[in-house]
Amino acid sequence: MKLRRVLLLSLLLAWSFIILTGLGIAVLLFINTPENQPDISEAEPDFPEIETVTDDPDIMDIQTNDILTDIKPISNAYVREIPLPLTSEMEERLEQFRKNARLLHEEYPEHFLISLPATEKTAALTFDDGPDNSSTPEIVEILNTYRVPATFFLIGRQMENNMDTIQYLIDSGHTLANHSWSHVRPTDAAIEEMMNEVGRAQEKLDAVDAGNKLFRPPYGLVNRTQMPALIDAGYQVIGWSVDSMDWYFDKPEDIVTCVVENIHPGAIVLLHSSGGPANRKATIEALPLIIETLLEQGYRFVALK
Repeated sequence: MKLRRVLLLSLLLAWSFIILTGLGIAVLLFINTPENQPDISEAEPDFPEIETVTDDPDIMDIQTNDILTDIKPISNAYVREIPLPLTSEMEERLEQFRKNARLLHEEYPEHFLISLPATEKTAALTFDDGPDNSSTPEIVEILNTYRVPATFFLIGRQMENNMDTIQYLIDSGHTLANHSWSHVRPTDAAIEEMMNEVGRAQEKLDAVDAGNKLFRPPYGLVNRTQMPALIDAGYQVIGWSVDSMDWYFDKPEDIVTCVVENIHPGAIVLLHSSGGPANRKATIEALPLIIETLLEQGYRFVALK
């Protein structure tokens, strides 16, 4: 009897163990099904989306270190900021100029040139608004002393009365190029008027065998709608990447600073050889310092062709 009770009790305990084990496994399986897992996504950090850069012109025209200092320009083809204090009005004007020049280059990269496609230390000195019979010859003499070639963008109506200066430029091996007939601002002119200005000046240049169709617009810009006419006529439009600001500053040291602090491989430097206050006295005084400083830095000078 006792043995039977012991056996029965053992059997009951065994069945209880089996039942409890099965219930435990069932609970675990239920908890571990996907629909019963806890949602941990709310505990993860909420990372902001990263904005990507597009080719939209409204974005591209401000992506230079002139506007957004934390974004590097895609190439050297942009106009450098002036490294000296300016009036707020002038800052705004030059900022707009830089944006417009960059847009023209982006739309016409082969025909609106801001800088040379160079990685080595080369720089092109360019002089606008000549010729005359006073300051232009002085500038040529300085360039010749240092054996520096340069490019002179000439106003057509001034050429006929300054043929001695023209011959001096030719004999010295400098490039003569087109700066319009009478310095009309192209962005204020109709296409026909602008092309007439360029064409009349080019006739004078062809008469002295200038040998190129380089055109620098007065004030540095044309309208985008004028570019196809210039391209069809065979012109290359030349801007600049470094502005000496010799049309703004009257101290030679300021002109030197504007050039030297912004110089870069492939730079096209804007200077003037005629006109202005004191007939470019500050430019004439600054030029030797610019040349000597850049030579010391290992730069080689080239003329545009």
